[in-house]
Amino acid sequence: MKNIMKKIYSILIVALATMMGFSAQAGAPQWEIVAGMNVANVDASGCSSRIGFHAGVRSTFGIPNANQGFYVNAAALLSLKGCKGGGITLNPYYLDIPVHAGYKYAINESVALFGEFGPYFGIGLFGKTDGEDMFGEDGFKRFDFGLGLR
Repeated sequence: MKNIMKKIYSILIVALATMMGFSAQAGAPQWEIVAGMNVANVDASGCSSRIGFHAGVRSTFGIPNANQGFYVNAAALLSLKGCKGGGITLNPYYLDIPVHAGYKYAINESVALFGEFGPYFGIGLFGKTDGEDMFGEDGFKRFDFGLGLR
């Protein structure tokens, strides 16, 4: 458990340093707490997708010298992924780090439309099934990546 906590702290420090580097270039960032749900698509026979969660912090940075409305955001989110079926439940927890670019169009002072897109990187932190570590030799992949759209 100590090794896992060391990895978590190291990853969080790298993620925060990256966010701070962006903020030094683009002015003051906007910080927010994020919480939501996700549905994992696990490729396993007899296993169906299940609803999980993600929670963490996100920072948004305006892009200097670009048209007003463009921005970049990055987050550090604890995410529960996995599946259920065949008498087993898989609950792997990941640290997901999405980095998205987006555009926000203000309709008026209190309403705006936005869209964003970009990659995410996930690092398997912990999870067990039948008393075994899910990220062992024959378990889930420790690293995950994909694309996100909002």
